[in-house]
Amino acid sequence: MNNENRALSGFEELRFAIEEEESYRPTDFVIEPILAQIWYISNTLTWDLGSADIGQFVTSLGENFALRLDTQAASPEELQVAVSEGQEMSFSGGILLVEDLGIRTPITTLSIGGQRLSVIVAGTTAEARWVAQQVISLLYASYGIYFRWADFLSTVVLIGHQTVTRTHIGINHTDLLSDRFKDFMEGSLVEPGSLGSKMGQHLFDGAMRSTEEGGRISVPQVNNIEMRLQSFYKTTGRSQESEISFGLFGRQDQNQGVLTITTELDSIAHIEFIKQLRSAILG
Repeated sequence: MNNENRALSGFEELRFAIEEEESYRPTDFVIEPILAQIWYISNTLTWDLGSADIGQFVTSLGENFALRLDTQAASPEELQVAVSEGQEMSFSGGILLVEDLGIRTPITTLSIGGQRLSVIVAGTTAEARWVAQQVISLLYASYGIYFRWADFLSTVVLIGHQTVTRTHIGINHTDLLSDRFKDFMEGSLVEPGSLGSKMGQHLFDGAMRSTEEGGRISVPQVNNIEMRLQSFYKTTGRSQESEISFGLFGRQDQNQGVLTITTELDSIAHIEFIKQLRSAILG
């Protein structure tokens, strides 16, 4: 796929956005991008899709991003009607390829329909946002409208983000627990004769069970911590729930000071969240 053959623009804008994100990255520990999502709710997107040439739009997404349409339809005409009535189209298997910038980022999922546009990439918010801009540009181009991103943004009523990173932070899951809770785990789950000894499957024969229990070693493993942030806006009456989670990318990260952190923040704010967390825990 050659950049010169693509109907895309704004590569300098993408470069500046990536450089800005990089400027926030810490130098004393590593943050690896796993996933970034950006989504928009636009009050004119349904109309825009109804006016577009959906066949041309789908083709252009394939040509420029190698995106594969996953939504089933009996014919292009049927898909055109369904989309104009608010049905969502889903795409997968794409790639953001900008050779001049050394970017080769998988586009995990693109969905567009009704009032919603969502882009998920195996990268950062800057890349997801840029893909979204190009998707809207290609949509407008399919019915002969000159694209200005500002025009689309003027129709947006809600925007959201999610960022997932594998973070070499020097903190394990148990470091996020209170000292009292860690004492409870030690006393109630680990020590011989504690409640932890009653968990799981056991030998039925009493003598054999007693012998086996005498050599029991238990280690609490905390693999995932999930939080929900409930927010209510008094001025508008709107409420929402946001997710923060601390997981594991794989067993190799268990107790290695590596957490997979998920927030509903853009990449820059996500990095700041991790910095503040690390400072709070480690001092």
